[in-house]
Amino acid sequence: WSSDVCSSDLLGTTTGSANLGLTRDTAAVSAKVSSLVTAYNNFVDSAGILADPKSQVDQFGGVLAGDSLLRSIRNQIRDALSADSSSPGTTIKALRDIGLSLDRNGKLLLNQSQLDSALTSHFSEVVTMLTANQENQSVYVSLPGGVAGDMSKKLDSMMRSSGLIAIQTQ
Repeated sequence: WSSDVCSSDLLGTTTGSANLGLTRDTAAVSAKVSSLVTAYNNFVDSAGILADPKSQVDQFGGVLAGDSLLRSIRNQIRDALSADSSSPGTTIKALRDIGLSLDRNGKLLLNQSQLDSALTSHFSEVVTMLTANQENQSVYVSLPGGVAGDMSKKLDSMMRSSGLIAIQTQ
């Protein structure tokens, strides 16, 4: 996220001093947050199909009904999205502070005006809360990663050959 949140335009060429205009690309951050909402809600829908013993979806519907692994994965992801960031700011500490919330069906909702306000008033804190100002985070790094970095590490860990999913599959 960090490399995509600022943009610059060289205003002209000169033999003397040059002006370099830097602007915060709030639209890029907003688009990524919106993509997070879509991806999470798609996951909730897919997990629901897998867990529903009455699902009419061919081949995959209900195949993980009652499976504790699926329940564990859903809970871990939901809890990570609901918890305070490992790199909170003073005002922006969690996704709820930028307009994200869970509805009664477990779907993620985005209050766009709250996100826009947070990006306008506390841009640096939003980025820090999401990424801990780090890029390309790895499961091998123990430093706080912010909500996005920590979630990426958690998912990577689950999907590795020694992770929860591989172990359950075996």
